[in-house]
Amino acid sequence: MIVTSTPLHSALAQINTCAIAKQIKVTNTPRRVTFNVHRTGKRKLQGDGSKSARDLAIAEYYKFKKLCLESKLDNILLENKKLKLENEKLLLDIENLKK
Repeated sequence: MIVTSTPLHSALAQINTCAIAKQIKVTNTPRRVTFNVHRTGKRKLQGDGSKSARDLAIAEYYKFKKLCLESKLDNILLENKKLKLENEKLLLDIENLKK
């Protein structure tokens, strides 16, 4: 089978070779190296008044959180002492029953 070149066939061949040449040219161009750094933009600077108010609020929060944790710790320690006393009382009752 012999394929004869028709005007349509030759036009498609030229388009195809032109597209391949463009792809080769694109792949051979040097690429710019970019680093993966997000550009968040400029941060808004806070005034002294708002910054100090924020810092005071944070300090107050942690002060109350510390008090809450200390009270929970005291509660746990008292409960532990209570359980130890109950345990001793039960041991004494067991000894009295054995006698």
